[in-house]
Amino acid sequence: MFHVSAPLLQPPSLFIAESEDHDTNARSIVCVHGLGGTAGSTWYSEQSGKSWTSDADFLDDALKDKVRIMTYNYNADVAANMTGASIALHATDLLGLLLAVMGRGVSWPLVFVAHGFGGQIVKKALLLAQHVAAYRSVGHSMAAILFLGTPHQADDAGALLAAVRVSATLMARRGSRVADEDVREFAEAVRETNAEFQGPPSARLKLCSFWEGKTTLVSPKGEEPYETMVSVFDS
Repeated sequence: MFHVSAPLLQPPSLFIAESEDHDTNARSIVCVHGLGGTAGSTWYSEQSGKSWTSDADFLDDALKDKVRIMTYNYNADVAANMTGASIALHATDLLGLLLAVMGRGVSWPLVFVAHGFGGQIVKKALLLAQHVAAYRSVGHSMAAILFLGTPHQADDAGALLAAVRVSATLMARRGSRVADEDVREFAEAVRETNAEFQGPPSARLKLCSFWEGKTTLVSPKGEEPYETMVSVFDS
């Protein structure tokens, strides 16, 4: 297996962790990072110096050599993503890359692990797979989605906008500026995706959400620092 730290602005790509003794029928876990992350940094622990997507020590013995881990890397720069089209763009790229991998014989089903707004990409990918014939095989292969700190709110636009603002503040590169109008446009795209995503299309697809139990210190430029929860969830 290997650890990849890809440049932030490189073209979208799908990295596959392989080992010589991999079971050819291995199931696949697809990891999708969120805003401000990369396929390498998001899943990497500075404390241990290891990445759970590439280090076999993070896998239970029952899973070793029985799963294939893939990491989707895309331009997650905050300022570049504050548009209404970015979620669909990344979802389409992800579907195309997965189709290419399927052509190389990677086995199914697929289990997605999505961090933050990477969860919006996976949701949109599933929605596209339901409506676009070319992607239907990927949709049928989706077995589970694990959301890590992904906002699911669709009814409270104000709360969702606040969550997007917090994430943009935390994840933006130093020195970059994100216009409030752009943040609102992106937040509306997130809300629309959440509203359209009304749960799994069938009993086959399992969903599970995890979120932080502690507040995060946010220090907006020119404002007083404050503690807040980043993600917004329906009650």
